[in-house]
Amino acid sequence: MKKVKDYLLESGVKFAVILVLSDNKAMTSLLSGRAGIPAFHLLAKYHITYIVPLYSVKSTENYTIRESKPSDLEEIVNLFSQFYKDIELSPKWTPIFFTRLLEQSPNYNYSNILIALKNGNIVAALSLWDQSSFKRTVVERYGGWYKGLRFITSPLHILPPVGKPLSEICLRHIICAEGHESAVMELVRAAIKKYRKEYRFFRAGFQDGDFLVNSIKGFPKLKIGLNLYAAFREDCADTNDVIARLSQSKIWEDLSLH
Repeated sequence: MKKVKDYLLESGVKFAVILVLSDNKAMTSLLSGRAGIPAFHLLAKYHITYIVPLYSVKSTENYTIRESKPSDLEEIVNLFSQFYKDIELSPKWTPIFFTRLLEQSPNYNYSNILIALKNGNIVAALSLWDQSSFKRTVVERYGGWYKGLRFITSPLHILPPVGKPLSEICLRHIICAEGHESAVMELVRAAIKKYRKEYRFFRAGFQDGDFLVNSIKGFPKLKIGLNLYAAFREDCADTNDVIARLSQSKIWEDLSLH
């Protein structure tokens, strides 16, 4: 953590952020400011949701669902730009940025992105990312009610044995055009229908209060809470104003990387 302080002092950045498990009391205490570590301020709360695809939910067929392709680039980027335009700390979505995102993310390409079309126009998108080639969630132990859950669900082979990784795929980006929120639910249903025999969990991250949470209704799920904190340079004159603005806003965070 001292490196965070040194980085803030040596660089030109105004502040740095960190995501912490909400149940990590020791880290929460440390972030309050002690042992030469700057005080971190709570900006937002998120949760990682593990959808358990025990069954598939029938779609309404109000939208045409298909994989994206390179010729969809401009329309996809426009959709991303519109969706994230009022979200704090979001990158600028341009064709160059989006193409670089695909190139720099292992096993991530146009075929990973499902799109929903209405009257020939892309109105929603959902990207799926299998990260098993470089990132896995390995179970170290089962404690509390998870121990009982593991025993009860063992015939279904949902939770792996201790020492083994979860069989999961990440829902990386979930976006839609205004008025087409139901299209997101259609995309989630289509993704689960397509991959439920291949993966035991579909992992998605949401900021608390996000309307997108409605897109995963109807499925059994497990949730893990996360807190987003920020530390500011001591010479930052508008720290309180920035904290006030961010704490009342929706903040962009690529939770697939955590």
